[in-house]
Amino acid sequence: MSLENFAIEYRKTMSSFATGVTVVTTLDENEFIHGMTANSFTSVSLDPPTVLVCIGHTRNTITHVNNTNEFAINILSDKQKHIADYFAKEQAIGVKPLELNWSIKYGSPFIEGSIAFIKAKVIQKYNHGDHAIVLGEVQGIDTQEGNPLLYYQSNYLFVPNSS
Repeated sequence: MSLENFAIEYRKTMSSFATGVTVVTTLDENEFIHGMTANSFTSVSLDPPTVLVCIGHTRNTITHVNNTNEFAINILSDKQKHIADYFAKEQAIGVKPLELNWSIKYGSPFIEGSIAFIKAKVIQKYNHGDHAIVLGEVQGIDTQEGNPLLYYQSNYLFVPNSS
């Protein structure tokens, strides 16, 4: 199998793992939100509470995470597909505060309507391949009612209401 075909098959294989959808956010010095859609996110430890997220080197988000040493994870609801699509763009530029319903929680941008929010301080970062693997110690959390937005085989899925 050629290297190009292997890369295509690898991506297809990884899409078989269903995940939630998150947007990693951070603010710049002008209080513009920078972010990226990420499904490479997981809890690492409960004590101390630690999360891991992978951020592509070509994304402007990694520059702002490096500058601030903090980031937030917004776990999206099933009503936020348009937000996931926007921040999935290769170079999602800073969003002016009025273009997106958001607020500040624990000093980081919270996207209104997200079902969960995690604020983290960078404790370690590793560069591997085309991504930075970022470990963050959780500084604040918040949860809201709602159903998650899911991603499977390159498509968004929705959880039916359980009631």
